[in-house]
Amino acid sequence: MAKRQYEVWQGNNIILLKGRLIFGPDARSVILTVLLIVAPVVVFCIFVGRNLLHKFSYISGLVILSVAISLTIVVLFFLFMTAAFDPGFRKRAPHPPLNDNLYHTPVPSPSNENQCAPMTPRRVPRTLELRAEDGSYSLKLKYCETCMIYRPPRCSHCSLCNNCVDRFDHHCPWIGQCIGQRNYRAFIGFISCGTLLCIYVLSMCVLNMDFVLKEVKWMVLKAMKQSPASTALIIYCFVSLWFIGGLTTFHLYLISTNQTSYEHYKRKHNKPLSWEPNINIFNKGCLINFKELLCTKPNPSEIDLRSFVEEYSPLRISSAGIQSWREVPPHQEESCMIVEGGNTERSATSRPELDEEMGMSTSNWGHESIEAGHNYQEKELAITIAGDTENLGGNRDLQPKNIEPINGL
Repeated sequence: MAKRQYEVWQGNNIILLKGRLIFGPDARSVILTVLLIVAPVVVFCIFVGRNLLHKFSYISGLVILSVAISLTIVVLFFLFMTAAFDPGFRKRAPHPPLNDNLYHTPVPSPSNENQCAPMTPRRVPRTLELRAEDGSYSLKLKYCETCMIYRPPRCSHCSLCNNCVDRFDHHCPWIGQCIGQRNYRAFIGFISCGTLLCIYVLSMCVLNMDFVLKEVKWMVLKAMKQSPASTALIIYCFVSLWFIGGLTTFHLYLISTNQTSYEHYKRKHNKPLSWEPNINIFNKGCLINFKELLCTKPNPSEIDLRSFVEEYSPLRISSAGIQSWREVPPHQEESCMIVEGGNTERSATSRPELDEEMGMSTSNWGHESIEAGHNYQEKELAITIAGDTENLGGNRDLQPKNIEPINGL
């Protein structure tokens, strides 16, 4: 019987409801976060809100309680949306990138010259450098040995979730989930509404303490004993506001400059050389950056945990292919791989005599000797530069045509 994707998921995530919800590996921290949010609001409604009902009209008191409860529900909603859904995990490849340059050239067997020793896979290059046609900038894509993909820009591998995440920001210990491209907006809503809730409860507690101080003729200790709930909530909200308010301010700054926490940390601690300016090529201006985050639809999820696992045929190399590799080594004149229109084209010097001898064209080098299964797609990489998406792999079509790898990679 065919299995579903969530049954063979290789990450460290906790998957519930048969793939409908996906939490981080430390999802229990969400329970603690919920308690830290709900418990103070319950204390506020029971003790402080009830006292304010007698100080104002009945309707005004109900409005005070309703605002506190409504903000709490909104905060919990954003918390759930951040913690329980795909933050932007990249789909793992079933095998390393299939490329002629990833294999050593077979050599004749010492015992029999007519036989060829099997091709030995060698280590996939750890980086792939891409440059613009005008030479204005270049990008280095790192290879993830766990996910067996070249990570696009702004993508990083989370060691806790054991997955590559698009536009990786950080792994939040209070939510127990990675913050990435698909849940960053919900995360901003969570911390922003949490800041508003702290400010609101703090202001209402201060107002209630003012009424108590007037009743006891400004005797502070007596007022604190008479209303311990207000005192505790003032201290709690003041401390919490420094944390969550500062976090909100920091992320608003990151949004205005189109950075992630991970990128900001790297720029701060990895000082560039004097001839390498520290330029953020993703920054398009404050207003456009906010519009891109708040008004742009996130990319669709690359993982479908409820879909069935597709059967995959392991890599097979035919004896005829090995013979061709033995007779003629791989192209040494091959210069670069140009990404254009979704197809991978190799530029090489034409050698008709070799093609005639091997019985295949230069453009199809190695294609007859490698079979990767009916579900194999040759595209292996996707990148996003300044808001435009270029795909060297995955399930999307290429759009721009101005990026090419540097020679020799």
